[in-house]
Amino acid sequence: MDYTEFKDFILENINRYLSKKDRDFEMTIETSESNSLKEVDALIINRKDCEYITRIFLDKAYMAYREFGDMDPIMSDIAATIQKSEKQLRKIEAIDFNTFEGVKDRLSVQILNWDWNHDKLKSIAHRRLPETDLAVIYRIEVAK
Repeated sequence: MDYTEFKDFILENINRYLSKKDRDFEMTIETSESNSLKEVDALIINRKDCEYITRIFLDKAYMAYREFGDMDPIMSDIAATIQKSEKQLRKIEAIDFNTFEGVKDRLSVQILNWDWNHDKLKSIAHRRLPETDLAVIYRIEVAK
């Protein structure tokens, strides 16, 4: 199947791989930024009772499908990721994001090439390092 059919198959069939308690969400596929700031398609899981979403990037899953031709392990892996995400979201809800004390042990920095990422950096809190082509972004690690 081609990539569009692959994405449609996931949307139409993922519920068969989930328990009933893990099905209480809306699901779409959208272009989204990965952790490396690349734009890729992601399965978006939006729970009705939660302000956070889960993104499952599909580029590597499609590569695995192209190599092995079997959707069953891919669908099982996506379902396992959704279930793991549910557990992590419960931990996130316990973090106090409104105070430095609540996040100080979870702070990290990432150094990026300014020239390659300057468009994306317009919407991200960052600091450009003087006299270099580097920028620093700040991250809060939510799943420890």
